[in-house]
Amino acid sequence: MHSFNPFFLHQVIQHKSEECDHIKFLIEEKDSEEEAFYEDLDGFEENGTQETRISPYTFCKAFPFHLIFDRNLMLTQCGNAIFRVLPQLQPGICNLPSVFSLVRPHIDFSFQGMLSHINTVFVLRSKEGLLNVETSENEDELTGAEISCLRLKGQMIYLPEAENILFLCSPSVMNLDDLTRRGLYLSDIPLHDATRDLVLLGEQFREEYKLTQELEILTDRLQHTLRALEDEKKKTDRGCDQTIPRYHQGAAWDSKYIVKLLSSATTTTTLLLPLLHYYYLHYYYTTTTTTTTTTTTTTTTTTTTCLLLLLLPLLVYYHYYTTTTTMCLLLLLLVYYYYHYYYYHYYYYYLSTTTCSRSRSNSSTALLNRWKTVTHCL
Repeated sequence: MHSFNPFFLHQVIQHKSEECDHIKFLIEEKDSEEEAFYEDLDGFEENGTQETRISPYTFCKAFPFHLIFDRNLMLTQCGNAIFRVLPQLQPGICNLPSVFSLVRPHIDFSFQGMLSHINTVFVLRSKEGLLNVETSENEDELTGAEISCLRLKGQMIYLPEAENILFLCSPSVMNLDDLTRRGLYLSDIPLHDATRDLVLLGEQFREEYKLTQELEILTDRLQHTLRALEDEKKKTDRGCDQTIPRYHQGAAWDSKYIVKLLSSATTTTTLLLPLLHYYYLHYYYTTTTTTTTTTTTTTTTTTTTCLLLLLLPLLVYYHYYTTTTTMCLLLLLLVYYYYHYYYYHYYYYYLSTTTCSRSRSNSSTALLNRWKTVTHCL
């Protein structure tokens, strides 16, 4: 026996001879896994840890989702939460294949098959009709998962001291509703298990999904209301076309134009200037008329003419403002108005000089000159 490596044993099986020109060696591992386990076990015994430091009750409470079974797949221990929803799991009586079916991996549901895939994630599903829950639904509306079955996902751990396998698992659920429909609660999942966080995230996603659906419904209703509003607006426009001519609708319906019209300095000056002229003529000439019938008639005619000349440009400007011809007509009317203004001005000035005193005529002439100066400036 030769030891070239501290971890392996080398043994010469055959030496050189006439029939064989080489040497055969047998290489064996110095320490096997079983021997290493027993050496570790001896180390635990020397440290005084061979005694059980945790009772089965405490272990079942700390790991509420676990199964322990022997080589015959006979159940020897299970967690508190699993036993509450699956009362058929009686230790020493229940056989594991009678309650669960192996979903993953796709191997034979046997002790040796599970040992050969000990590093694989296992998924067990309870058979239908065994879950101790009252429900009338067969599928979850959101995930489509079966409610009448309990899925357990976890890992297999070999227990060589008892020739058993420990299945540490967690319930495969997505949200709180999925958990409660199987008779479980969030408090059943231990704090160290990541399934608790997964359930809370699933519940948050479910609420966001419901809010998204409600938002889509409200958006559809809003779009329907907008379409109905557009239809009513079209009906109103058609009714307006039938009752009011097209060239009148601009001044009647376009509020933006009215705001622009009032905010324009040029338009304001154009509208106020004839108004000031009218009030000046009406005030001045009515105070300087004579007592004769001819003079009174002439003053009334002047006042009426000035009023008509004021109203006509305003009416034309408000109702026919969209064309160039209308603007030209407005300018012609304004020129006509100013012509009559100066005509009546000199006419009444002549009357005032023949009937009134010289001092009154001089004051009237000075007032009219000042007014012409102001008008020229405007």
